[in-house]
This record gives sequence, C-alpha cells and structure tokens, in this order.
Amino acid sequence: EPIYAPTNLAVLRKRLGRRVVIEGKIVATGSSRTGSVNYLNFTKNHHDSVSLVFLGSSGAKGFPKEQLAAFVGKKIHVGG
Repeated sequence: EPIYAPTNLAVLRKRLGRRVVIEGKIVATGSSRTGSVNYLNFTKNHHDSVSLVFLGSSGAKGFPKEQLAAFVGKKIHVGG
C-alpha cells in the first residue's frame, strides 16, 4: 500500500473515496469554536495539507485538544 505525504493534495484528491495511508509530522492542533471538533494539522495553514478530524461527542470528548497536543512534533502514520 503506498504511503502519501499529507501535503500531496493533488494526488490525494484523485484517491477521494478510496483508502489512503498518509505519513507526516504533526505541527499543530486546532478545535472548532464550539469545541465539539478537534484537529491534528500537518502544516501551520490547514489548507495546505490533510488534517485529521475528531468529530462530535465521541471524537472531541474522546480525544480532547489537550491529549492531542502530545502528537505535536511527532511523525505519525495513519490510514483510512
């Protein structure tokens, strides 16, 4: 299975709807204004790469921003 860079948006868009594996370094976390959605970002500007999104009651409460902060500066490998 190929591993893609989270910044390779042109190639990743072509794979929309299919499983992909990405690998990269997390540089920031984020959250929605309501706090119900949390993010892990591979770039400072989230428009430049894939972001990992933790939705709704199970996602945001299950993965609070404070816990996600432990991933900043770490290289991760994720598929979906």
